[in-house]
Amino acid sequence: NDRVFSQIIHNTVTPSLIHISVDASGSMGGTKWESAMKTSVAIAKAASMINSLDCIISIRGSFGYGHTSAPLMWVVYDSRKDKFASSINRFYGVQAAGSTPEGLCYEAVMKDIVGSANGKESFFINICDGEPGYSDKNMSYGGEYAIQHTAAQVKKMNAAGIKTLGYFVCEDRNSSWMDRSKDQFRRMYGTGSEFIDTNNLTQLSQSLNKLFIRK
Repeated sequence: NDRVFSQIIHNTVTPSLIHISVDASGSMGGTKWESAMKTSVAIAKAASMINSLDCIISIRGSFGYGHTSAPLMWVVYDSRKDKFASSINRFYGVQAAGSTPEGLCYEAVMKDIVGSANGKESFFINICDGEPGYSDKNMSYGGEYAIQHTAAQVKKMNAAGIKTLGYFVCEDRNSSWMDRSKDQFRRMYGTGSEFIDTNNLTQLSQSLNKLFIRK
């Protein structure tokens, strides 16, 4: 339903670059992954109708297994290079599996945004379902350290002029574990934390309007 994004289309004046980073860890599988991809594609579709908006969708997770794995950030769509219609099959070709390197991938995100924004206003949108965690033969990344590291990376983005928004995707809304994860998420993404129904495009568009529209 493209009409729910009409306010973005009519009110976005400043040329902007949007980078959407989707958590492709194993816990995101199933309906959460479907919701995350639906959200990403909806934003990309809206951006494709606006000449002043560029949109990038990247998937972050891990490549390989166990000690032979490595953190991975894969750009599956870039409106500056790809046609929206021809990228649909690529979205279907990705599934959620692996770890949650979160902050480990954000340095690459920052370099890409800062290096390619070319004066455009920059936005970073994260979609995930929990806390960062990753390990291989060289490192064990998780717990309090990973939370603080990810929070520091988000602050670096903000300091570089990149506005951030984090969507928390959850199914079990009433568990003590979920409450803890939400608290950790707020610590990482601060005032940019959002807990919404990503299947509700009207609610989604209202959230995005807060981020994009300049008064």
